[in-house]
Amino acid sequence: MPKKKTDATPPKEYTYYKASVTVGKKADGKPERIYVRGKTPQERDEERDRIKKLYARGLNFREITVSEWSDRWMAVYKANASDTQKDHYKVKLKNDILPSIGSLRMRSVRLSHLQELLNKYSGKKKGTVEKIRNALRQLFADAEVEGIIERNPALRLELPMLEEKPRRPLTEVERDALIKVAATHPAGAYVLTMLYTGARRGECIALERSDIDLERRRITISKEINLRKNVGTVEKTKAAKMRKKRVKPNEDAGVRVVPIPDVLLSVMAQLCEGKKSAIYCFPSQTKSGRRSKPLHGGGSRFPGNATSRPERSFTETL
Repeated sequence: MPKKKTDATPPKEYTYYKASVTVGKKADGKPERIYVRGKTPQERDEERDRIKKLYARGLNFREITVSEWSDRWMAVYKANASDTQKDHYKVKLKNDILPSIGSLRMRSVRLSHLQELLNKYSGKKKGTVEKIRNALRQLFADAEVEGIIERNPALRLELPMLEEKPRRPLTEVERDALIKVAATHPAGAYVLTMLYTGARRGECIALERSDIDLERRRITISKEINLRKNVGTVEKTKAAKMRKKRVKPNEDAGVRVVPIPDVLLSVMAQLCEGKKSAIYCFPSQTKSGRRSKPLHGGGSRFPGNATSRPERSFTETL
């Protein structure tokens, strides 16, 4: 007789251990089952017990709607996402996904429903529609893992015809005009720092005097100022927030050191002159050019004396 398979290793054809849960009977009298899976036998058994408890309390996964599942999905699967990512998913769900399919049962959603949803955005910006598709794929992929649906209907979603504007670098004429205006504009050092170092706007605004080493001719970029709900907060850089740290946190993740080119060195030396280590390099200024208090009231509130968006006035001058 062939040996009975044990839970020591999963079958080769599967990535997960699987099990079924009988949750009732169908109209024809046959048992109605939900299939669960886990990466280990213990994880599979815990998921099976959880499903049983949910059905005992009256929650029927066969009847759960997209709207109900999205609430649980955000609370469980996106619990460790950054605040910016959470806001992104909430906006996509509220404005784009739930108005179209929120009332549908998860098991009733078909590829045609999702493709029709995306087709409504034909001619829109590619980046926006790609984010909606990614949110749909994750939403239904995690529902498949939970055993709510048997297969992911969003796997074969195709993008409609979209507007795609390629990014281009500055031309020589534009670059020369930018450098010329920067020589006399109050925000000139700020713009030149982004131009020659590749720093993002939020990273540049968050630079402090201590981040600039004139002797070694380098800039350490370790944080950024992010504007959320009209309030600026100091956070880790975008690269650090996107990096997954599941075992040992790495304090240097997302920190990069950028050399100061010769053309920028004199600008940075003048910028750092007389500034203490904890002072922002690009403080907000009044119309008279003097440093002002942090913006408040109807404007954006930034920590310390950091500025909001000096490139606006620079662009107008340019």
